[in-house]
Amino acid sequence: MGYCVCCGELATGEHDYKTYSFCSVTCMDKYLLNMCKEGRISFLDLPKETRDRESNRKSLKCHSRECGICGTIFYINTGIEGRRKYCSDKCAKIAIKQASEKNWWKTFGWMSPNWKGGITNGMYCQKFNADLRRRVRVFFGNKCFLCGKPQEENTKRLAVHHVNYNKNACCDSSK
Repeated sequence: MGYCVCCGELATGEHDYKTYSFCSVTCMDKYLLNMCKEGRISFLDLPKETRDRESNRKSLKCHSRECGICGTIFYINTGIEGRRKYCSDKCAKIAIKQASEKNWWKTFGWMSPNWKGGITNGMYCQKFNADLRRRVRVFFGNKCFLCGKPQEENTKRLAVHHVNYNKNACCDSSK
């Protein structure tokens, strides 16, 4: 029990906020809202009841949450917004990027969502071997058949199967 920090009257101890004692709810709201206007305390740091009385609306179910990326405390309503895990879209995008970098290996081979059991779109003819691919590259002057870009400008060997998309061209005598 002490004295009200707002009006100086005797405080009963029923209306306390942190280290402050108040004689009534009116004094408590008046003092805390004045502190808020002066910038000494954030509106979101006020007691929920004070915020609700100030905004003249019925009490909302609101709670605080810590952002998993930047550590900022933010406030959310338990309705639709209650599923938010991050304080902003920027932090949400960072979290998505981190998750994709962490699980990059799941996009290859049997871990990929596009995996279809190791099936292929058909097998190449047995005559389609390294020697045939080398001869095809030499035939086209070691330049891309489609765009004319030389093999030296590529980071890897030119793909030979783009010349004729028939995988059995060697075996069925087609051109």
